[in-house]
Amino acid sequence: MQKLLIINADDFGMSTGVDAAIKDLIERKTVTSTTVMANFVSRESIRALKKLNASTGFHLNLVEGKPISDPRDVKSLIDENGNFYSSFHFFKNYTLGKINKIDIKTEINNQVQFIANQGLTISHADSHQHIHQFPFLSRFITNSLKDCGIKKIRNCNPLKFTTPRMILLKTFSAFSHGNIRDFKHPSGLFNYFSVNSQFSNSLFISELVKLYAQHSCIELMTHPATENVPGSYLNRVMEYDFLKGLSVDFFNELNIKLINYNEL
Repeated sequence: MQKLLIINADDFGMSTGVDAAIKDLIERKTVTSTTVMANFVSRESIRALKKLNASTGFHLNLVEGKPISDPRDVKSLIDENGNFYSSFHFFKNYTLGKINKIDIKTEINNQVQFIANQGLTISHADSHQHIHQFPFLSRFITNSLKDCGIKKIRNCNPLKFTTPRMILLKTFSAFSHGNIRDFKHPSGLFNYFSVNSQFSNSLFISELVKLYAQHSCIELMTHPATENVPGSYLNRVMEYDFLKGLSVDFFNELNIKLINYNEL
């Protein structure tokens, strides 16, 4: 059985430190795909990304920063300062009927269109805080992505769920799995950096070997950067340093073929 691995770097556009790390790892061929935050990314970063000819996806974001859309067109998604609600408040407001679905679709369409207008071909989609697999909301979001012509998507099913955050994500993805069946996607998410506080080649290899006993194609989710984000549980700098130590030869020795979302 062929072992396939997509290494995706999330959050391209979030900051200069995130962008610098991702561009470096793409050049090293350690990262095979990345997903762009339309409401954060600069045109300068997009130009640099285009030169790398990488597999670039859409990182749907409805829970951080400001919308791409005219605030008057997405009123239910933003607070009095014009910022998106946090993922917790977004989900809470949605379950209370305070979110207008038309506003969601409008912002999704405008984010996708913004990326396309920059000359990037969208290879796949995932989402900030995994909102495309939130219960009750997932079907509408995935249908909206489908309407935008997106055919490949992240399967948020974490293949290791030893922390409360990952247990919650496991529950969410199980509840909403049927909504991604019309998309091509890996069989699960290798969330190595989300559940381990220290990284080592031996542990990384051990966990990969266990996963490929059950799965043939998985995605390694990464969030590399040259600096950490205050208040985040992610250690982006450690991820970056670890990924810099890997290579195509490293994976070849494990009989793992690195692919990007365009090749899925």
